[in-house]
Amino acid sequence: LDAEGRITQANQAAVSTLGYPNEAALLGVAFATLTTQPEQPTGWLACDARDLELVAQDGRLVPVHFTRSPIRASDGSIEAYVCVWLDLSDQRQLEIELRHAQKLESLGQMAAGVAHEINTPIQFVGDSLSFLQEAFDDLRRVLTTYRQSREQWGRDARFAQWVQAVTAAEEEADIEFVEAEAPGAFERASHGLSRVASIVKALKSFSHPGSEDVAPTDLNEVIATTLTLAHNEYKYVADLETDLKELPEVPCHAGDMGQVFLNLIVNAAHAIEEKAQGTGEHGRIRIASRQEGDWAVYSISDTGAGIPAHVMDRIFDPFFTTKEVGKGTGQGLAISQRIVVEKHRGRIEVDSSPGEGTTFRIFLPLRRAGLAA
Repeated sequence: LDAEGRITQANQAAVSTLGYPNEAALLGVAFATLTTQPEQPTGWLACDARDLELVAQDGRLVPVHFTRSPIRASDGSIEAYVCVWLDLSDQRQLEIELRHAQKLESLGQMAAGVAHEINTPIQFVGDSLSFLQEAFDDLRRVLTTYRQSREQWGRDARFAQWVQAVTAAEEEADIEFVEAEAPGAFERASHGLSRVASIVKALKSFSHPGSEDVAPTDLNEVIATTLTLAHNEYKYVADLETDLKELPEVPCHAGDMGQVFLNLIVNAAHAIEEKAQGTGEHGRIRIASRQEGDWAVYSISDTGAGIPAHVMDRIFDPFFTTKEVGKGTGQGLAISQRIVVEKHRGRIEVDSSPGEGTTFRIFLPLRRAGLAA
């Protein structure tokens, strides 16, 4: 840089980091305008070493460790500056993923504990409900016999007062209503218990994804488990449609892929919610799987707000998000892409139409070295 802090020379690494086409495009640019922390001219009088963020030409923020050293003339005046930086993007991304993994591990341990604690009382309730249902069926048979006897006794005047008292008691207890409604109540209670049991099973599966090694996995089952856990995210804003074809087991990290599906389903629900804007209208989330040659393909489509064309090429950038402040961290898609592309040698494709919806397609290889398809 010259004495005023304008760029006079830049190597190829600096040009690439900042996303400029060549060195000439940077010449004469005030370096202070390329940072998120513009300085006063007096700030350039001393050596400097610190972490800061550079602003690339396309608006990306690049975290770097920055060092600036002045070159002085014989009279002590500053002739120029040499600036050196180390790109910390990969390091920061790894730190984020580590924190993310630690958070997921803690949540997994908590989920496993909750599932274990819920499982025992649910079994008690289920056993008691089964007992009560069987007992009610027995009582209904007793009531049938009792009513037949009462009809016989009703023909004898000696039992008229007794029959009248029993009939009044039966009417007061509304036995006919209980007989009509109780079976449905038992059925609803059983369905509710089954729902809780499936949630507990999903919690256990999600908190114990199995081996850290790649292993053949039925990803349709992983999707079903994920949908159980994500139900609260989409049930108020979207109807769910699934078309999961029978596929060979996919060599993968089941826990990581569960996280990918969860990120995309939650994003779909948020996109639909954004489009609805409190109108109460329901959108649709469609999840499908199919086989294309040696690839397993999983698609997650929504009828949400869509992705603007001018940001489409940035959606997988770390920290980039189109959601309002506090709604998203900008890490879900970045981590999902790393999991699919780097860990599983797959790819993610995206189609989106603003105002109409978005479709994410995940392609995973069905064959990997050392593992059968």
